Amino acid sequence: KLRIQKKLREKLIEANGGEKERCAFSRFQSKSCKCQEVLQLDHMESRSSNELYADPLNHQILCSAHNRWKHYHQREAQRFERILYGDEKMDELYRRSKLSKPMGKREWLELELSLE
Repeated sequence: KLRIQKKLREKLIEANGGEKERCAFSRFQSKSCKCQEVLQLDHMESRSSNELYADPLNHQILCSAHNRWKHYHQREAQRFERILYGDEKMDELYRRSKLSKPMGKREWLELELSLE
């Protein structure tokens, strides 16, 4: 999973302008949470929904500060995501998460190979 996550992060940053990419929550800064330089791949819906692990709809780039903040302020973060991505995308992501099934070792290996 770690190799897959690294590849997904690299692809998402590359697709969005390279390392100049910035945190998706950069416009939602406050005194208690300011953007930091380290960019991380964030799964908007839980990674426990294995089929969503590599779904591009489920990813955003957050700085380490906002990624950490999101886990303590889930409702506010979900509101930010709806502002950024729209109700249609977020509703579709939620629908997919409810239909998602666990993946076996073979599916994980196929997924990793598909990212190369």
